[in-house]
Amino acid sequence: MLKGISKSAESFIRLYEGTTVVLKASGTEFLPDNIDTLASCIEELTRNNIHCTLVFGGQVQIDRHWARHHRDMRPKQNGIGITTPNVLHDAVLPAYEQVRTTIAETIPSMQILDPSNVQCTPIPKYGLVGQVGRIDHYNPEHPTAIGFIGTADDQRVNINADEVTRALVEEYHHRLNEVFFLTERGGIDSVYGKRAEIILSDEIPAILKDKHPRIRVQGGMQKKVEDAQAMLPIIGKVAITTSANVLQEIENWKGSGTLCVQSDQLT
Repeated sequence: MLKGISKSAESFIRLYEGTTVVLKASGTEFLPDNIDTLASCIEELTRNNIHCTLVFGGQVQIDRHWARHHRDMRPKQNGIGITTPNVLHDAVLPAYEQVRTTIAETIPSMQILDPSNVQCTPIPKYGLVGQVGRIDHYNPEHPTAIGFIGTADDQRVNINADEVTRALVEEYHHRLNEVFFLTERGGIDSVYGKRAEIILSDEIPAILKDKHPRIRVQGGMQKKVEDAQAMLPIIGKVAITTSANVLQEIENWKGSGTLCVQSDQLT
């Protein structure tokens, strides 16, 4: 819970010491130009005795693997990608192994949770896609990476990394401190071009209905705000920032990103 705004950086660090934060990173974070920044972020948090769970996506890697084998676009339904057997085997699984290898080589302290431990319910209308149910053999005190492959009825399925994050919060919220969504933009900007540093949960319904006087979101950012809305009553705070600025978000009351806070937890 946030207690006030007069604390020093050291005091805020102490609030997180010994706790676990969840970093949700898209596939972009694992490209050669970005992975060292993410690795440094995790190392810095670890040095401050903050445990890290890394949830990773791989959309950019999936698209690139698909393009190597196919000239046509990936099949979609209502704008949502369909994971056919070809998509799974030609793009999703190779992309997962690519990101998994990058993590193993660059952040060797991370234990990568096997997809068999991410139990899912199949969503047949989208093909070999799963809805995350439970996550087994996960210890928040150990550095752990969880990816975008799960298991449904002994079948590997494609899963949304944001949904993995929500499932973690729902199942393990009593052992987690905060969620950080790592994005290229590093936060949400107001209609005036100024970063929205704090968003209260009371404001989110108006934002999602496009009726907020200062804040507009769409696409992927709208999805993150929706996920934040679902998680805030459980975990209290969700930050949207960059991998380079995670520690700043912890050290400062107002960092360079956007901090979403459950209204009744703000004093």
